[in-house]
Amino acid sequence: MSRTGQAFLFTIALGNDSSRTARIIFCVLAIVMTVLSMHLMSRHRQAEWTDAHWLEEYETLRFGTSWHGRAWAAKRNQERSPDWPSRFLSRCRGFKVWIGGLAIFGLAALTVLILAIFWPTVLGK
Repeated sequence: MSRTGQAFLFTIALGNDSSRTARIIFCVLAIVMTVLSMHLMSRHRQAEWTDAHWLEEYETLRFGTSWHGRAWAAKRNQERSPDWPSRFLSRCRGFKVWIGGLAIFGLAALTVLILAIFWPTVLGK
């Protein structure tokens, strides 16, 4: 949903009929959305990691084996998909890929913000 919001903000910030003030405001909002999205993803990752390790400990104590935590991660990372795109992409950790992607949106918003402040003619109007 944050990417939809960012797309909306970029539409306004990069629109030909947007004023300089509007571009600055919407770029700042896009940067805020980026930081909020990265924070939310980090908190979800922290909760997932905590839950997986708690489950691993519980399952090991209760059943003598575990289907979560480090054992599951090791098994998941050993198995490779038969098609090359999945083999290549599965080597990248999802969290790092998404944080990197969100950072790119933030850098794009920062770039447009700098252009809107210092070189507004580059953006038109």
